[in-house]
Amino acid sequence: MKTKYKIALFSICLLGVADPLWAQCESYKSTPFVQVNLNYGKIFYDNTKPNKEFPVEKYDKNVRGLTHCELKTSAEIKPFVKTVGKGQYCVGIEKLTVTVGFPRIDIYIEKKYKPGTCNYTVVKNHENYHARVQQEGLKFFSGKIKKAYQLAANSTKPRLVATQAEAESALKDMLAQVSKTAQPTISYVTEQLKIKNKAIDTEESYIEETKKCPKW
Repeated sequence: MKTKYKIALFSICLLGVADPLWAQCESYKSTPFVQVNLNYGKIFYDNTKPNKEFPVEKYDKNVRGLTHCELKTSAEIKPFVKTVGKGQYCVGIEKLTVTVGFPRIDIYIEKKYKPGTCNYTVVKNHENYHARVQQEGLKFFSGKIKKAYQLAANSTKPRLVATQAEAESALKDMLAQVSKTAQPTISYVTEQLKIKNKAIDTEESYIEETKKCPKW
């Protein structure tokens, strides 16, 4: 997960000092605001490769096209910073902004099928359907994804720090914790999208699409 964090330790107002400082820091914890942005991905078409050069682990000579994309996440924390004592600061998550989706969607079409032909059109339509399943699936699971990140952010405790370096390290740790906590949901969504796409590529659908063109 890519991480970004912005912090200004020395542009804050002095608050009352409490003892112990850890207890005071913990008292500043509130529900972070979580914003999830969905990236549905831009589609790129490649009609320059034979199927044996498609980016798949196992080459299948019957493959006519391929839709390739990966679900990625990145996050940025907007922290709150409170003074809790001389040279002591409390740092926590005020806002978590997460971007989830596909940086790009690559569609490969066997180079022997030329644009404008029946074969090319059938393959392109089929792969576009795969891309649409990915995009619509992401939208369908968006609520589940946001809930996972909200729970992850809620469970992250503020940290007591004394320097800029400690603050940056604390925020880095918080993002790592958020990522780890939300990862099972991201993995679940990824697996569900694989299942939905696999359901499209049945023997029956292959036969039906073959019938659409007189020659392959």
